Amino acid sequence: MTENVNMYNESSSEVEGKFLQASQQLQADKQTYGSEHIHLYVEDIEGDWLENWDWEDNLADYVDAFYAHCQQKNYLAAYDTLSACDEQLLQPQNYQKRLELYSHLAQIMKAQTSPLSIDEAQILTRTEFRIWEAESLIQQLTINNSHTL
Repeated sequence: MTENVNMYNESSSEVEGKFLQASQQLQADKQTYGSEHIHLYVEDIEGDWLENWDWEDNLADYVDAFYAHCQQKNYLAAYDTLSACDEQLLQPQNYQKRLELYSHLAQIMKAQTSPLSIDEAQILTRTEFRIWEAESLIQQLTINNSHTL
């Protein structure tokens, strides 16, 4: 976890260099140890970890990844990251966060000085639809809450 935090403080070229180095080491270990290389990277590979796996999506992790993609101007990855956590963003307590995230993506895409590619333009269109959806959900939630008072 500390290593991930430190990576955010480094320049992207430093991070890319570390990933390249780690990837090269993985390849070298594969060549040296064959299929046994997995024991170097996964503890208790022979154990029952898969049966006991408890996968819990963490919205904060998705949000961090989203902002990292935005910073790198990788709009497709940013949009895909939000789509991956859409189930969580569609929970009433996260409607405002959904609006905030999609609005951020649209804002930075519109601020681009170079023209958007066709794919980026499609992403912007989908993003604007998600903004409209989020605003509608918030409005509906507000109406429902006012009727219950």
